[in-house]
Amino acid sequence: MRLIGYQPKSRRRRDLGKPNEETDMTTLNFSIRDEGSLVLFTPLDEAATEWWNENVEAGHIFGSSFVVESRYAQDIYNGICDAGSEITRN
Repeated sequence: MRLIGYQPKSRRRRDLGKPNEETDMTTLNFSIRDEGSLVLFTPLDEAATEWWNENVEAGHIFGSSFVVESRYAQDIYNGICDAGSEITRN
């Protein structure tokens, strides 16, 4: 099994979801839950799901959440922030 990690496929910003009118950036909505050795990333809208599928290798899913080893969570978090996001930490 390959481990999950964030690898940007392109430096070019993609149009996903609704642009944020103030910054002209796309807003991706995620909920993040830290469970110690695992972190659950839950996309809250279609743009977030699409971003995930295009930027993060396939891995385990728990309900509607993507399961990531904690050592990769910060890189994915940074990628989400770079793409424009609203994140809720649980």
